[in-house]
Amino acid sequence: MWFGLSGAPDVRFEKALVIKEGDTLTSILASQGRVSSWRIRRVAGDYGFDPSMLKVGSYADLSGDIAPKDFYKALVRGPRSLYEKVRILESWSIYDTDAYLAKKNYIKPGEYIAYVTDPSNIRQARSKYSFLEILPDNIDSLE
Repeated sequence: MWFGLSGAPDVRFEKALVIKEGDTLTSILASQGRVSSWRIRRVAGDYGFDPSMLKVGSYADLSGDIAPKDFYKALVRGPRSLYEKVRILESWSIYDTDAYLAKKNYIKPGEYIAYVTDPSNIRQARSKYSFLEILPDNIDSLE
């Protein structure tokens, strides 16, 4: 358990972390509703974190319960946005796309296939995008 506190939770973030110019480890934890303590700052050194390494930006992947080592690894790695550019080739099938996204750890294998073949998602896409209305009613994927 972190800091040797029995039953103590890992770092818990109620919202995605955004670091602004001039922020410190203490101010970051305080902005998340956590009270910074000497123990939190001391543990930073155990994970190779130097406060001068703080990079301005949005750490969208830091939300919910985070293990201390993952918290400091994320700070060392730098900001991550909620969206990343992904290039999908026109010739790829839904299986190729699913494999690519899974390999990049964006999804679990099979999630993309399940999404694009789900009849409720097909109906929703048809109602949202008028150009899909010309497709036959019995299509089984959005491929």
